[in-house]
Amino acid sequence: MDSKIKKISVLIVALSLVTVIIAITSMAAKEGTVPEDPLVTGDNTAVAPPNAPPLPVDVWHEAESGWIGRSFLIDNGVGQGRGYIYTPEFSGYAYGGMNYYVTVPRNGKYVIEGIVNASNVGSDSFLVTVYKHERLFDWNTNQWVDGYIAYDFGKEHGWGQEYNAQWRFERCYETNPGFEYGKWSSCFVNHWNAYVNPQQEAIPLVYNLKAGEYLIKFDMREDGTMLDKFRFVNWGIPTPIPTIPTPIETPTPETLIQ
Repeated sequence: MDSKIKKISVLIVALSLVTVIIAITSMAAKEGTVPEDPLVTGDNTAVAPPNAPPLPVDVWHEAESGWIGRSFLIDNGVGQGRGYIYTPEFSGYAYGGMNYYVTVPRNGKYVIEGIVNASNVGSDSFLVTVYKHERLFDWNTNQWVDGYIAYDFGKEHGWGQEYNAQWRFERCYETNPGFEYGKWSSCFVNHWNAYVNPQQEAIPLVYNLKAGEYLIKFDMREDGTMLDKFRFVNWGIPTPIPTIPTPIETPTPETLIQ
């Protein structure tokens, strides 16, 4: 009897050791090097080749072409581009915004320009979030998966983590002098959080983006706000100074005789 008990005890101890070894190995794997993703290389970004075409800064994305969220409605009537999205008046604060997929062809600094409309300062803002398409390693399935990581612009300004830009049209005058309430106007996406001390201001909000695919999300902040279309604009590239050709002196008969 004692012999059987000893054998069972030894077996239990052995199984316990195996369990501990497996657990340690699993922890070491998670803390170690992530297996190489066969679909991506380098820093997991799609870098444009050196001979990439010029940045299409004039490509507009119609607001009604996105994945519509429960907070928004589409008006196909008479608008800037015969269609726009809006959040109904008196609908209240809610999530469930509009999603758009945009390809940025090359690394650079960008601002987002929108054609917007609002009746007053009480219905003139969106929340804007930019997500970078990344290949992420899922430890639960031990596989590489597609995912999106939100662009953190707060760290660039020393604010900590900030992902949702509070795009408030009342600051549009500073970057778009032609902005006017009650009509379709151009406005760059900005961030103004007046409810923290010190206030957070990025007028406009400049995104330092790498080439690749992005998910742009517009969420409701105030009801009654309207968006017709938007586009990415390359920011900070100086305009080339035009070259004035050197005039060629036409010889006169006198100079030819000499």
